[in-house]
Amino acid sequence: MPENLTLERAALRAEWQQKTIKDDPIFGTVMTNPELCAECCGGRYRSWRFSG
Repeated sequence: MPENLTLERAALRAEWQQKTIKDDPIFGTVMTNPELCAECCGGRYRSWRFSG
C-alpha cells in the first residue's frame, strides 16, 4: 500500500475515534439502529418502536 494512503487511513481512523454521539454520523447511525440506540441509552428505551 502506498505510504500516503496508509497515512491518510491513519488520519481518518484517528478522526473517527474522536467522534462522539454529538457528531452527525454517529448520532444518525445510533438513532437508525434500535439495538445501538437501546445500548447507548442504557436500555431505558427498549420499548420504543422504530420505523424506517
